[in-house]
Amino acid sequence: MNEEIKPVMLDLVSTMTFDINKNVSKNKSGVINSYSIHINNFSINHIWLVVSKGIKSGKISFESLIDYLKNDSWYGQDFTYIDSNNETQGFNWIELLSPSLQSFFVQTEIDLKTNNHNPQGYILAIDSLVLKFEGLLREFSRMIGAQTIEIKDNGTEERIGFDKLLDNEKLKALIPEDDIAFFKFLFTSSGMNLRNNVAHCFFTTKNYTSAVMLLLIVALLRLGNYELKTKEKES
Repeated sequence: MNEEIKPVMLDLVSTMTFDINKNVSKNKSGVINSYSIHINNFSINHIWLVVSKGIKSGKISFESLIDYLKNDSWYGQDFTYIDSNNETQGFNWIELLSPSLQSFFVQTEIDLKTNNHNPQGYILAIDSLVLKFEGLLREFSRMIGAQTIEIKDNGTEERIGFDKLLDNEKLKALIPEDDIAFFKFLFTSSGMNLRNNVAHCFFTTKNYTSAVMLLLIVALLRLGNYELKTKEKES
């Protein structure tokens, strides 16, 4: 992901890059990121071809995707528990993921039928799934024993940042390097920075595209492709 190419002609001039808010970016100026080029020019087109054909043929749908996540990924495991007040705590990830995915399929089916693309129709899906992915990553990290909380010098507890979660050695021992690079490309300043742009409302309507949602679904499938063991509930 960090492979970058700098055209020779740029050695003759001063260059700078800007983020989505027109602020000077911390990333290197004047370089071409081959990973980003491949994702935007090849991967997205291929994913869209597969998904659109699957939807048209009836082989890919909201129901089939939820069924897969429920039965063939760790998201379908029961992470809830009964606390001392006899109240249910914890997360039901299928319930939390369903609204985003359903919204995506509703809008995509409309776009396919009308041969149009309506960015506004993907706002709810993208906003929801971007934020849920961080929760999934923290759940995954907790289950494998990776550190998710750090103690500050003043004794207070603080959640470890998204970037540091991805750099944890226990997580890197399980998740392939290519997948971690993909997650960093999507969610951090190394690439699309979706987490920051959504959380701080930097996206305008035109930034919400089906392509972004497709990449998020790929990330969802990649992170879910593991078997996690939860503690047996007491009867």
